[in-house]
Amino acid sequence: MSNQKKNYRYQAFCVIEAQSPIQIGSGEKALTVSNSLLKDAFGFYYIPATSLTGVLRHLFWEKDGAQKESEGLKSIFGYQEERKDGGQGSRLILSSAHLLLNGKKIADGLSAVDLIEVDEQLEGKGSGFEHLQPVRREHVRINHRGVADKEANGKFESELLPKGCRFAFEIELVGTVEDAENWEAILSLLHHPLFRLGGGSRKGFGRFKVEQLITRSLDLNQEDDLQMYLAKSSQLAYREAGQNKYVAFKPSSKSEQAFKHYRLSLSAEDFMLFGGDFNVDLAEKALAKARVEKTKKKQDGKESDEKSLSLTSALADFTPKTEKVIYWDGGTMATTDCYLMPASSIKGAIAHRFVYHLNKLLGIYVDQQEADHAEVEKKLADYEQQLVALENDQAKSLEVINDGLKNLAELEKKMVQLTERLQNMGNAETVELQKMALFGEALDAKAAKGQRGRILFEDIYLAKDTNSKKVFNHVAIDRFTAGALDQALYSEEVLQPRESMTLNIYVEQKAFEENQVQQALEASLKDLCEGRLPLGGGVMRGHGRMKGNIQTAQA
Repeated sequence: MSNQKKNYRYQAFCVIEAQSPIQIGSGEKALTVSNSLLKDAFGFYYIPATSLTGVLRHLFWEKDGAQKESEGLKSIFGYQEERKDGGQGSRLILSSAHLLLNGKKIADGLSAVDLIEVDEQLEGKGSGFEHLQPVRREHVRINHRGVADKEANGKFESELLPKGCRFAFEIELVGTVEDAENWEAILSLLHHPLFRLGGGSRKGFGRFKVEQLITRSLDLNQEDDLQMYLAKSSQLAYREAGQNKYVAFKPSSKSEQAFKHYRLSLSAEDFMLFGGDFNVDLAEKALAKARVEKTKKKQDGKESDEKSLSLTSALADFTPKTEKVIYWDGGTMATTDCYLMPASSIKGAIAHRFVYHLNKLLGIYVDQQEADHAEVEKKLADYEQQLVALENDQAKSLEVINDGLKNLAELEKKMVQLTERLQNMGNAETVELQKMALFGEALDAKAAKGQRGRILFEDIYLAKDTNSKKVFNHVAIDRFTAGALDQALYSEEVLQPRESMTLNIYVEQKAFEENQVQQALEASLKDLCEGRLPLGGGVMRGHGRMKGNIQTAQA
């Protein structure tokens, strides 16, 4: 292959649409977020080509199913050897992915800067930059006591690009006519279930669908193809099938890696609350409405509430989480607000219940836990010595023999209990290993440990016009005065969904190598569908109970 003249150029133009918020982090902290979004030199959000290449290389490696990178992978993506003169450069060339704007324009380079100036003259009704403002997600890790894990830095905030934004990028492969199969395999990876970009992919972020994928192959020995290749600009431009030999690409087969797809159709039995942060925009609208009503009452000569109006009094103390979503009408983008059930919240609840069922399957119970493994082994050795002494007892009196038999029976029971305790201690380590096999483990550089999760969750969005809300007022009673306790009067606005919800969960088959993992996960999902595992906040007040059914399929 290396001796052949690489006179073929395989090129593709791809448009992908975010099916979940996107976190392409810059690695830098901002004033209000823990990780701000990455921007290019012109101030536009983008996905660097290195991120695209890294994901495609890893998926190509997993497709081979080999422990080490194959020669075919190295010949396409390149490799580096320890020797200075060793290695090979990549034959696969990718551009960075840039935002797609209204009118099939792409936010790439100085031309996009000119679009901003035009938008300012059109009062934000031009290219659609006003819709591409980031959203924020607050995160909190819940510990075993059910409260925020502050000691392990479990409270942070992320900046994300909203669901629905589109990116465009190009791919090129330098090769020969024999690379057609490799080219098809690379483009098929864009449809892979694990093709997720950016951070937080295991809690629902970074999921894309291919909106458009067109490809062409050029033989540079042909004059027409050569001129077509030389005429291509290095700047991204929107392309369509039928132009310059571009044709639509469709993958010939599904992903070779087996996934199990759990599709849960859920409906809320009553109310639910996935709390959001204080929404200043909603508060200002509610405050303006209250002021108009107050003014109208005064004009009509009616009594009105003379209490002062403020932002904090205009909204309930707890309100449902809402998030901006971009949708496309032809080639024009628009936004709408939806109620949000974050995948991270659903994942956390299922992870806790998964460990519960795993402990149950392995026979680990709280009354059988022992603090010190060595202490249990020492007691077991003592009981074994006493057992040997009783077996070797040569006393012939009937009373001594009967007492020895009783002691022998008691010691045997204690030995069985201690053996079970030792077994359960081993099972506790198994629980951690099987939990890591499914949900992964954070990277520990010192211990050289860390593994990505093998289970993928998706956010659930609910339309505002098909769901109703209700405000509950709460007050804590002072037991001495029988009045309201100071600072204990608050209200919560809960959601009453009228439509069914669909929760999609994808699990790699590798996670099910241990049978208990699949049993514990499916038992947890069954609890969710039968109302035993509520989701969201206020679950001790009856919120968040679901009912539904589970459908499974291979993805």
